[in-house]
Amino acid sequence: MAVPAESVLDHTSLEAIAREVAQLLSRDDQLGAHGLLTARQVAARFSVERSWVYAHADELGVIRLGHGPRPRMRFDPAVVAQHLLARPAPRAAAPSSSHFTAGAPLLPIKPSQQTRTLDPNQEASDGTKTERRGHRA
Repeated sequence: MAVPAESVLDHTSLEAIAREVAQLLSRDDQLGAHGLLTARQVAARFSVERSWVYAHADELGVIRLGHGPRPRMRFDPAVVAQHLLARPAPRAAAPSSSHFTAGAPLLPIKPSQQTRTLDPNQEASDGTKTERRGHRA
């Protein structure tokens, strides 16, 4: 299909359109400075995981755009900051000389002294390869 000559853009016009689109996209990413934030922007701005933002969306004052099963979520940065500042700071774990998990001591890991290996040079009487016990190198 042939394209009419009047609909073909020159290189300068294409460059100008590309710059304008890039500028608009950049402005949308920076909109959080003056507008609502996406979950990705909240996570980046407040140094949390995006999954954490979704898990705590209601606490963070989520604004759902739409009524479908998965509406877009936006957050007011002032409300998010207020919520995060109101939360108590996480307590640092007390240093411990021994390792404990859920109140139970961990079992020590001991290296195995012997492993089962297949000796490529040794064959059983029926012509099959046999296993021998050997030491790790």
